[in-house]
Amino acid sequence: MNLSDGDTMFLSALSDRGEIDPSVAIETRKILDMYRRIFADFDRLSGPTKADVLKNASPYEAYVRYQGFDLSNDKHAGVVRALADLGRYHEFNADLDSRSPVTITHYRSMLGEFERLQNANIGLGAMKPAEIVKVVRGGL
Repeated sequence: MNLSDGDTMFLSALSDRGEIDPSVAIETRKILDMYRRIFADFDRLSGPTKADVLKNASPYEAYVRYQGFDLSNDKHAGVVRALADLGRYHEFNADLDSRSPVTITHYRSMLGEFERLQNANIGLGAMKPAEIVKVVRGGL
C-alpha cells in the first residue's frame, strides 16, 4: 500500500490504539470524509430539493445519513471508536450500529462513485443534487 504523508500521520495517531489494520483505518477515514462532504452538500439544499434527492436515491435514501458500521462484525467500527476517543470525526456517532454486514459493501460502492466524481469534475465545488444521488446509490 502506498501511503501519503497524511496517511502516515493518520496511522501514527492510531498506533497506540492496538491492532488496527492500516488498510481498514484508511478506508474508514475515506468513508467518513465522504460523509462529511455528503452532509455539507445535502444540508445546504432547500427542503424541496432535499426531498427530491431522497426520492431519487430510493431505495438507498437512508444512506444520505451515516448509518454506522456493523458493531458485531466490522473492523471499521473499531476504527471509528478509536477516532472518537482521539476527538476526531466527533460528528459521527461511534456507537451507531448498522446491524448489517452489507453496510460496508454499500459504503465501498458509494466511495467508488464519490472518488470517480471527484476525479472527474466536482473537486472543490459542492456536489449537485444529482451527484449526491449518484453517490448515495453507489453509482447505480
